[in-house]
Parts: sequence; structure tokens; C-alpha cells
Amino acid sequence: MDNPKFGLDQYMMTQKMISIGKRYYIKDGSGHDLFFARMEKFKLKPKINIYSDDTQRDEVLTIAPRNILDFNATYDVVDAKTRELVGSLKREGLHSLFQNKWVIMDAAGNVVGSAQESGLMAVVRRFVMNWKLDFEIDYQGRRIGNLTRRFSFGDKYTLDLSGDREKRLDRRLAIAMLPLFDAGEDR
Repeated sequence: MDNPKFGLDQYMMTQKMISIGKRYYIKDGSGHDLFFARMEKFKLKPKINIYSDDTQRDEVLTIAPRNILDFNATYDVVDAKTRELVGSLKREGLHSLFQNKWVIMDAAGNVVGSAQESGLMAVVRRFVMNWKLDFEIDYQGRRIGNLTRRFSFGDKYTLDLSGDREKRLDRRLAIAMLPLFDAGEDR
């Protein structure tokens, strides 16, 4: 993981509104483009590809579900260059009916953290479209950051991992959360 783009503490993501399938621009905290992500529609096992830019010539990460239409879906995050499994993100389906929760696993399948929707407003948000979404991210029992969605013309996500100065959470897994969580909302 020599790419300096994977060493940041803050990322933002915006969604390209007029496109077939989902398209995202992932940026640094200052708004400079870092990556481009794409998820095709109409697939039984839709995967998300993250590229170094919107030319889509240099793939850096692949996010793929293990199963078809799984309520407790697990998504493997793979480094596209080395084919190394970086880790996995698992949606806690039953729990997520009321409050979104994802489990973060390392490459060996060990649970190392979670991303859970915060606050009582999580239940209210289910009934109010485009309500703010906020996930608290914990790693090995310590809160290290949050992922927030605010609605504008298209969703805007902010990922802040400034509580993880040691960079214990692999940033490739963290970056994968951005398009995956948006796709999971699929409003």
C-alpha cells in the first residue's frame, strides 16, 4: 500500500447524478479528486470498482459481495493491483432495520471494528427522506471517526478518521465504506 492517497485522515465523496448505475467522486478533505468509483445497476451481485480517476483505466480497489441478495451481506475489499484481500465489511441486516450497523473485518476475518448509525434520529430517518446520516466508526474498542451524509443536489459524504492518527484502520477499507454505504441506502 504505497499509494499516498491511502494515507489521509479525511475524505469526501459526491455522487454523479446523471448516469446509468452509480458513479462517485472521492476527494481529499480540500476537495481535490483522488478516486472515481462505479457500481453497475441490474446485476445479481453488483460490485463496486474504485479507480485512480474517471478514465477508469487504473483500478485500485474492488468491493464485491460474497453472496447474491444476502440480508446480512458481506463485502470483500480487494486491492486490484496485488489481488490481496484487504478486509471485509458486513452489514448487520436485522440490526440495520432500525439503526444501520456494519462490522469491519481484517483480511483474516477477525472483527476489528464497526460503523454504527448514531443517535435516536436513526429510527426517525427511516421515515423522512434525505435526513442526515451519521455513522460512528470504532476500531478495536476505540472511536476513531465518523462518516456523515448530508443531502444537497446529490448526496455528499464526509469521512473523518482524525481519531486514528496511528492509521490502524486500513484506509482502503475506510474508503470502501463511502460508496458501499451509499449503495446500501439505495433510496
